[in-house]
Amino acid sequence: MHAETLRNVLHWTKEYHQRLSKSLSQSAGLHENEGVRLLLDYLARHETLLFDVINGFEQTSEVKALNTWCYEYLEMHPTHPLADGEIHYETLNAAEIMETVMDKHRHIVELYRYLHAKAATPSTQELLENLMKLEEHEAMLMSQNGNRLDEM
Repeated sequence: MHAETLRNVLHWTKEYHQRLSKSLSQSAGLHENEGVRLLLDYLARHETLLFDVINGFEQTSEVKALNTWCYEYLEMHPTHPLADGEIHYETLNAAEIMETVMDKHRHIVELYRYLHAKAATPSTQELLENLMKLEEHEAMLMSQNGNRLDEM
């Protein structure tokens, strides 16, 4: 990830959700277990929803907040855990899929939490707090609904 401003971080996060959605969707078509296919499809649709919501944040947030520099975090974490290669979800079981996806969301929340702690202006703090809450809430929903699908 090469990002210097909060706008870049939002754009990168949005694109990450889109790539994850595509990967999950492709794997859903390849997995042999019907229950896992349903889980992968659900997660893919949810990641698309996150793409749309973060796109809205990127389009409507204050310019000052979006132009906030945030390269310090990226210098401290040069190999960000979300920058890894494609994961072949079609080879994983439901528990492994959920663990992997939830781990990705934890890293996004960690990024937002760090940037929030360093934010100097109220508009930047508010934006990052909203993004952090969004990711935490959506991860919780995906986890709960994923577990329900797995129990079916």
